[in-house]
Amino acid sequence: MTSICFIPSVILVFLFLTSTRLSTAEENPCSEPCYPGIISPPGKPETEWEKANWDKILKGREITLNTYELLGPEFVVAKLHCGSCHLNAGGNPDAAWFVNMEEKYKTKKRLQDRINRCFDKSMNGTPVCDSENGECNDNSVMESLI
Repeated sequence: MTSICFIPSVILVFLFLTSTRLSTAEENPCSEPCYPGIISPPGKPETEWEKANWDKILKGREITLNTYELLGPEFVVAKLHCGSCHLNAGGNPDAAWFVNMEEKYKTKKRLQDRINRCFDKSMNGTPVCDSENGECNDNSVMESLI
């Protein structure tokens, strides 16, 4: 049985920005096998936005891959990672990928709420911040995942 959760981690950020940069082995050699349609992690910032947000992009990817280890049992009781549902750190179009989340969740608050639901329901933990009072806007974990 497949379990699907919709947390847009980098990744939120990098996946959104790199959605047009699909990998092939010739264009972007991977440490993991490359498959058409799967977005590989960025090697370096290319756009001005990526340059300005590079630390968040890298932190978001790290959180996606090592969620339990980095955030601990307060937020992730099930010892899972965002990448447990979002294969290839959200870069796999066949496994709850992060691309175009801005279209599905029209506002930042709705996206924050969805990410928090993943922590609460899918990972049996607690939300990383309170989106109702605006706390998520200043939360480094949430900002990295968006």
